[in-house]
Amino acid sequence: MMRHRWPALVLPLLLLHSVLAAAPPARLVLSEVAPGVHLVRPSDPADRERSNALVVEQATGLVVVNAQPTPDAAKEMLALLAGKLGGRPVRALVLLHPHADAAGGASAFPPETLVIASDAAAKNLADPAYDFGAEARARGGASYREPARPRVGLRLQGNATLDDKERPLELIPMMPGHSTGDLVVDLPAADLTAVGSLLFEDRNPWPGTANIGGWISELNNLTSSGRALFVPLHGSPADAQAVRRQRETLAWTRGQIDAAFVDRLPAEEIPARVLGVGEAATYYDLEAQPSFARAVVDQAVKEALAQRRKFGLPEQAPRR
Repeated sequence: MMRHRWPALVLPLLLLHSVLAAAPPARLVLSEVAPGVHLVRPSDPADRERSNALVVEQATGLVVVNAQPTPDAAKEMLALLAGKLGGRPVRALVLLHPHADAAGGASAFPPETLVIASDAAAKNLADPAYDFGAEARARGGASYREPARPRVGLRLQGNATLDDKERPLELIPMMPGHSTGDLVVDLPAADLTAVGSLLFEDRNPWPGTANIGGWISELNNLTSSGRALFVPLHGSPADAQAVRRQRETLAWTRGQIDAAFVDRLPAEEIPARVLGVGEAATYYDLEAQPSFARAVVDQAVKEALAQRRKFGLPEQAPRR
C-alpha cells in the first residue's frame, strides 16, 4: 500500500521545487532605514527599469516618494509593500520631478491615492508638447515606450507639510535645476531628504532642459541643510560630502567655460576643450553608453552665453 502512496506525495513536492526554481529573482528589495521609514531599491543597481522609492508610514497610511519608471515596476513595488507592510493603504504619492523615470508608474497606483507634485511639474505634465519620456528614451533607446502621464491631484506652489505625530514630511519645491519642477521631501525624524535626480552617482547626469546654475544652487542648499542622508532616484543614499562632490562636477564645468571665454575661444569650440581636459574624466563617465557629458557642457555654454548677453558682454572677444 505504501509504495502506491509515494508518487502522490513526491509529485507535488517535485512540482513545487520546479516552480520555486523557475521563479525569477525579485527585482525590487525593501529595507528599513529608520523606524517606519523604508527604502525600495532595485536588486541590481544597474537596473534602470526600476528606481529608488522612499516609503514612510504615517498614522493614516503610507506615503510613497517616487512612482517607479513604469506601471509594471510600480505594481511590483505595491505588491512588495502590501506583503511587507501589512497591506496598509497608500495615502499619497509624491513626484520629485516630471520625468518618466520618476513618475511613469503613477497610473498603477490606486485611484484614491493623492498624487502630489510641484506646480511647475504639474504644468509640464499637463502640456502635450512636454517630452515626458525624454530621459528614459535617451538612456533606453528607440525601443522605449512612454507610459501614461500622472494626473496631479495636489499642486504645490510653496512648501507644504504632510503632518503626522511621528513622521511629518516637508515637501519643498525647488528652483529649476535637473528639471523645471524639482521637489525634495525632507524627513526630520530620519534625518534624511529624498532628492530625486538632483544627485547622479554614476557621473553621467542627463541635462535635458536642466538649468545648470540652478542645479548648482540646489546642491548648495542640500549641503547646507545639515541632513545626514540624501536619497537619490538611482544609486546609493549619499552623505553631504558626496553631494558636495557632485556639486563640484557642475561648478568645475562652469569654471572651465568661464576660462574659455577669458581665453577668447569661440563658443562652438568650448565643449571640446572642456571635455578634452584630463580632469574631465574624474567628473564625468566619458565612456558611458550613452554619455551625456557633452550635453551637460552644451547646456552650460548656452547659459553662459545668455548671461553674457544679459550684461552686455561680447559673446566672443576679438583675438589680438
